[in-house]
Amino acid sequence: MLIALACAKLELPLQLAALRVCVRHGAPIDVLLAGDPADTPLPTGLLLRLEHSGLDYRFGRIDGEISNAIERYLQRGRAPCTVLVTDTAPLSAPCLQAFQASQHRLITLTPSALTEASGTAQRPLSSPAFPLSLTPTLHIP
Repeated sequence: MLIALACAKLELPLQLAALRVCVRHGAPIDVLLAGDPADTPLPTGLLLRLEHSGLDYRFGRIDGEISNAIERYLQRGRAPCTVLVTDTAPLSAPCLQAFQASQHRLITLTPSALTEASGTAQRPLSSPAFPLSLTPTLHIP
């Protein structure tokens, strides 16, 4: 699982939603932060929550485009991967197409939506064990 952040600011409700997804997924987590280290502080709230929950995670930082980093991450792995992002706007068309043409899943965390898109199918990420009060609005063309 990859949590790809184009900025370090992640509001508390989104941190908690990301944590729920990670707990449900149960796999090791890679947290990747894109941006200039001088301008982008660490996402300490999210990292502390991952640490306190006992989840196995690694943190990395790149000075470049998040879209390129996601593409490289997906190419590197063999198994279907879940990627959490806060916004699909910085993702390139080839990056989005990689999700549509594969078993990889893209989950977008925003204040108004928490949706999982696999290809063109959409379904809210919610279950009795992890109830979410956020509504799905994401559409990946």
